[in-house]
Amino acid sequence: MTGGRVPRWVVTVVMLAVLVGAGLGVNALAVQAPPNGPAGVRMSLGVDAVVHPLQLNVSGARAYETVLSEDDVPLETVGVWVLVDLSYATTDRPRGPGDFILVDERGRRYAITSRDFDTWQASPDLWVRGTLVFEVPLDALGDLTLESWASGEGPPSDTPLPYGVLDLSVDPGAIEPGPAVISEPELLPAGQR
Repeated sequence: MTGGRVPRWVVTVVMLAVLVGAGLGVNALAVQAPPNGPAGVRMSLGVDAVVHPLQLNVSGARAYETVLSEDDVPLETVGVWVLVDLSYATTDRPRGPGDFILVDERGRRYAITSRDFDTWQASPDLWVRGTLVFEVPLDALGDLTLESWASGEGPPSDTPLPYGVLDLSVDPGAIEPGPAVISEPELLPAGQR
């Protein structure tokens, strides 16, 4: 039995190795996790997802050169209009659908065009369907990400709030001339999305 003391430099080297290993492990996990930790919900096209306090179902997205305004006036853009079909209900009490942001492959973020969400009031088991409209440059088409912020406050800076993330693909070669008619939100019969 040696009974001698372990040199300080050995203890220091072992502690540094443990710290570096832990740091690398945390970095690897952070790259795989959505922002804000467990508050992010990965959604799938055409499948109900719960982003508390909302239940969401996105059924598709498409691009148009022109859309009609509420006054039936064609609205043109130097880019394109991306229309996203959304159905939603709530999990607790009547409320609107929150906030939506479209993100392109370059990380550029596009807010929803001005739309009156007052008529989009849903409740638990009472689904509403409508169309979200985004104005984006032509080079934004392709692989897009739809972010849904149930809080209605957009991406938080330091407070983790529930949000949904959905990967969408809008083919730049499939832009329809339009004009697209944006229908009013509709209350859906039971079981429909």
